[in-house]
Amino acid sequence: NTNEVDTSCIPALMSYFYVDTGDKHTDEVRAITTSLQQLEGTYGCWIYNKLSRNIYLARSGSTLYYEVTGNFSSALDPYSHYKTVPEGTLLKIKGTSVHEAGSFSFDSPYFIL
Repeated sequence: NTNEVDTSCIPALMSYFYVDTGDKHTDEVRAITTSLQQLEGTYGCWIYNKLSRNIYLARSGSTLYYEVTGNFSSALDPYSHYKTVPEGTLLKIKGTSVHEAGSFSFDSPYFIL
């Protein structure tokens, strides 16, 4: 099968790198971070696992913002309280809270001072 959308490889990578060790949270985070480390270029993505119902945010060189309430956007509203998702950080949204779930190596083509 082929797909015109290059991001379609991300779920396939997560499935490929998922190893069931009995710790669902650790296994899920490891599959996501390992998959993200395989990507090149810029991206800002949200990941939803329909089995665990967990939502994750990650970016490399792209824009992605979040609020502590769990809202997120790729565009910054100057009247909001959005924060930038740090590059190389996997954030997990659970209910109305956001916390760091893991980190990953990234290859951003940008150098920002």
